[in-house]
Amino acid sequence: MKIHFIFPPIWECDTPYISIPCLAAYLHKAGHQVTAIDLNIKIQNKILNSEELKRIVARLRKMLVCEIDAEKKKHIQEVMALADMVDFQVFDQAKDILKTSIEIKEIVWAKRILEIGRYIYSAQYFPAQFFSNEYSISGNRISSISSLMKIVNRSDRNVFSGYLKRYAKNISGKFDVIGISVAGTNQLIAAFTLAKYIKQEDSGVKICLGGAVLPYMRNSIYHSPELFHWFDYMIVGEGESALLRLLEFFEDKCDINDVPNILYAKNGQVIKAKGKMCENVHKLPTVDYSYVEWDDYFFKDKVISYLASRGCYWNKCSFCGLTANYGQKYRVKNAEQIVSELEELSNTNNCRYIVFNDEALTAFEIKSIAEEILRRDLKIYWSCLCRLDKQHNKETFQLAYKAGLRIISFGLENGSQKVLDLMNKGIELEIAQRVIRNSSEAGIWNNIYLMLGFPGETEEDIQHTKKFLEESESYIDTLGYGEFRLDGYSKVFRQPEKYGIWIEKYSKDYFGPDYSFKRNSNNSLEYIKQFEKYLLKFKFHPSYFIGIDLNILLTNLSQNRKDIIKEQIILSNKHRQAAYLLTSGSFSDIYVKSCIENYKCIDNEREKVYLFYSRLSGMSIQLIGDLDILLHEAKKGSMLNVIIKKYLEKYKGACDYQLLEDFLKNVVFHLSNIELMRVEERVKKWR
Repeated sequence: MKIHFIFPPIWECDTPYISIPCLAAYLHKAGHQVTAIDLNIKIQNKILNSEELKRIVARLRKMLVCEIDAEKKKHIQEVMALADMVDFQVFDQAKDILKTSIEIKEIVWAKRILEIGRYIYSAQYFPAQFFSNEYSISGNRISSISSLMKIVNRSDRNVFSGYLKRYAKNISGKFDVIGISVAGTNQLIAAFTLAKYIKQEDSGVKICLGGAVLPYMRNSIYHSPELFHWFDYMIVGEGESALLRLLEFFEDKCDINDVPNILYAKNGQVIKAKGKMCENVHKLPTVDYSYVEWDDYFFKDKVISYLASRGCYWNKCSFCGLTANYGQKYRVKNAEQIVSELEELSNTNNCRYIVFNDEALTAFEIKSIAEEILRRDLKIYWSCLCRLDKQHNKETFQLAYKAGLRIISFGLENGSQKVLDLMNKGIELEIAQRVIRNSSEAGIWNNIYLMLGFPGETEEDIQHTKKFLEESESYIDTLGYGEFRLDGYSKVFRQPEKYGIWIEKYSKDYFGPDYSFKRNSNNSLEYIKQFEKYLLKFKFHPSYFIGIDLNILLTNLSQNRKDIIKEQIILSNKHRQAAYLLTSGSFSDIYVKSCIENYKCIDNEREKVYLFYSRLSGMSIQLIGDLDILLHEAKKGSMLNVIIKKYLEKYKGACDYQLLEDFLKNVVFHLSNIELMRVEERVKKWR
């Protein structure tokens, strides 16, 4: 049969996602005719170019004349003001830089510029907006089937509607089966819209929806038979065998009850498959990237995603709902099969960068993979995720570094043993510290993840986390952190009373990705808001340094550019230090006068909007409010804290202190980041 796979927007634009290459290889091996397209990268390439965005701006000008919705009119005015300050050639330049450079500073600039392009494009569909990792309506993500259906059926709020409609018409009648793969909730609007248009063009084609996000939506889908007006089937879980059996059902070779992991509608009810299938990873073919048009991606080098296993060998963390997708069983290929596939992928795609997407590789797997790579003299560079297990040792890390391992991401989560035990993380802090040290001393870049605000964590616990970071500072290269979110398939969700929380009720069509909850304790979480400021004393925190991701790290580290990356991170931290210190009035010799330049003011009926933009940094900043006194005082050279005080005295309640302070902090960071302020000379040692 002819099957066509589609990966819809929005997703990252630097490298192809792994789901369709896995499915394509499996079905092709079974004798089916397989084609595929990454529609995400195709559409974003069309949107993010100078001529298309000029056309959008011309359309916005016409919309402004006849727009009657006050909020939308106001938003378009703001976007037009920003567009007036932008040289539209920068959007083409930004893509060119991403496709040709590995310089972190250039990549940071280019990514910021493209976010501005997405912002301008989205204005047509206000209050809908899309960015590189978010699709929102009025600032909120779609989290229920009912709200999703409304947006799908409203072309004025459906950002990709026009492109998807044209694509559906273009492929009409060409295929027997359409498979749409969604990795995250941000792709759902495009996926459902595309299915609707495909069905309108060709009602006889079979459409199947699958992907990593569907298992987390299982309960809401059970109560939503209306979804199957557009989709004939949904695969919930691993898809290779399920999809192959479904194609055999279409060919009258088996019964529908023989197809595992699927949902479909019958007589107004959603029917669940009787069988559940977990793949035998040893029998899966090498993933197939032959359909990929590598030149489309916004990245200089080819980076291939790879899975050596399915599931997690620990699989006990109380905050994790991974079993919703892969089940309880951990399955991993042997080292010889893994490296044979890596060698094949490297040769057929002319690629030397591999990202292991496994939940975690064991110490034994890392050692055996490294030994096999060295035995074959395979020249690749790779990254992976690992648990902080006692089995890891310096000798294995040294061996792996010699075999091309350059980055390990460790999920530390917390520096308090009490909280780790509540998480059932299976980590001992003394061992974790030793593993991180051994990895670093072997030359590997350590990327650490933290989770703050887990139920039961107190301010005392965060002090333990700080102590751990201080003791391990020399061995941590980058660090990311986030606040705890309640996964609907986690142990915490199933046993909320055990963790001192109660869960707010939702309608049956709510699919998350996370759930709202209340804590039984009255412990303040203010310490989480202050944690970023605390991290500025370290050299390893790039949370807001857009552009530092694992792919660009891997390509830089393969060329021994570790010191250059460190310098960029340290400089970024200095910029943020300046912003925090300035807003507290800590330095009398730094003034806002140099900050309040190159802005545009829009007079609305109720308020003013100030827009700041710099082509040099690729940053745009916006604040709503009457800031005449701020501008006047700034031009006089007043200190920042004096400006805030005078503004609040005059305008009482027109602007919240925190909002004003945050705005000015961002302006300072904005200008210090492009070196209009000499941060390195003016910011004293952090105390």
